[in-house]
Amino acid sequence: MWLFTTFGFFSVVRKPGAAALTVRARVRSDLDALREKYLPELSPTIGHAGTDYPWRATVSHEAFATALGKIVMALDYANFKEEVASRQGKGRASRYAKVWQALYGMPEDEPKRVTGDLPWGDAIPAGKKVTYGGVVFDPVGNVLLREPRGHFDGYVWTFAKGLPEQGETPQQAALREVQEETGATARILAPIPGDFAGGTTITRYFIMEAPAGAGSAVPNHLETAVIRWVSPEDAGELIGLTTNRIGRARDLAVLDAALRRWHGLGIMAADSPSTREAENFLETREESGETRPSELMKELKRTMPGGPIPIVTKPGQGHQLVGTMHADRMPDAKTASAEDATTGVGEMAEDNAIGRFFWSAPSQIEILNPEARDVARGCGGDSRQSCITQERFLGCLLGGAVGDALGAPVEFMKRTEIVRQFGSNGITHYAPAYGGLGTITDDTQMTLFTAEGLIRGWVRGRSKGITTYSGVTAHAYLRWLQTQGEPAHADKRLN
Repeated sequence: MWLFTTFGFFSVVRKPGAAALTVRARVRSDLDALREKYLPELSPTIGHAGTDYPWRATVSHEAFATALGKIVMALDYANFKEEVASRQGKGRASRYAKVWQALYGMPEDEPKRVTGDLPWGDAIPAGKKVTYGGVVFDPVGNVLLREPRGHFDGYVWTFAKGLPEQGETPQQAALREVQEETGATARILAPIPGDFAGGTTITRYFIMEAPAGAGSAVPNHLETAVIRWVSPEDAGELIGLTTNRIGRARDLAVLDAALRRWHGLGIMAADSPSTREAENFLETREESGETRPSELMKELKRTMPGGPIPIVTKPGQGHQLVGTMHADRMPDAKTASAEDATTGVGEMAEDNAIGRFFWSAPSQIEILNPEARDVARGCGGDSRQSCITQERFLGCLLGGAVGDALGAPVEFMKRTEIVRQFGSNGITHYAPAYGGLGTITDDTQMTLFTAEGLIRGWVRGRSKGITTYSGVTAHAYLRWLQTQGEPAHADKRLN
């Protein structure tokens, strides 16, 4: 048994012929901590140089089982790796994170070689072959499409599919085709009922899920030129560009069936106006019985009228940027209620506690020509220079966050380790870190709280005629400190 805890890592085995368990550790202090905190019955530690585990001790099954119960009853943290970092340091947390990374994306058990639980019959129309494919969603409901190279057979955007290889089950064939044609490692959620006829094939699809932003087209791939994550509405428009009439009708029918199946699984997809409007608040807080956008949210809304605004869910260090929202569709601050703020995906952020985030669907970021963008944002004429300055500030914040998220998985790795894991070019795409893809660290958190403090300082100077940027920013840092679970003395200073 491998046992990872916030105070140590242990390998527990029963040696042949032994009555007691042997508890082994890489670090002697781990055994000391186990003995002191939960397992006083543990024998004295002995050294065993030259082995994988140089330190070990013994204990009875009963005593160890009791200790495990104590460890479970003492569990009071929301994120294991963060708790390890706070107790044993970032170095230890980084080593544990590598174990997590090695297990990330572990495939499901091999599907059984039976099709009795699949919703398709055995009858195949004459002259048709059966292919299998997948409609891949990310956790917030964006859809993965592929652009066939040279728009083969009139297909401009479509789904991954193909013929099964000898001995493959439908599940295996569909997963392989998705991986080969999009580069995404997905998992099957459910089959989509129905046979979808093309010109020469009958295709049967599965609903699949993959991490946001997963996959990439292989250079010079014979079948796929580009892949793209898009909203369901955009997926319909892109599929509509296909000139093959039969294939276009089939793929639109597949998209419709997939969306109905996706919703039927009880997973919230961000494909409807009501869902997006429920995600309107980047941050909210309770104040005098009202919930209103924070100062930072109001500043973003002011500087980006009509433009896409990041949407963040989950509190503290668990925030994720799951999409974008147009600022002019946000409820007015005076009319927003607590109910508005709690009907979105996940939980609303508390006062500026921004943590992990990533762009899950780059296609949702509107890129217009400069003139159209300026007009949309009210940046024409004399306001243009001001808007350029604002864009540069926002670009610095986003660029820094992207770089931070890209480097988070390798922050504590040596160059040789990075090259061994990611190749000679180093890390070039988001990799799993701290429980997700595109995870930022305290570097970006502190940057954002610094920006928030400067904005508050400026607002205070304009409204009250007196301010201190260092003092107001120091309070912003204290608010960040509270998101890290620091003791109440920070609260007292704030109040």
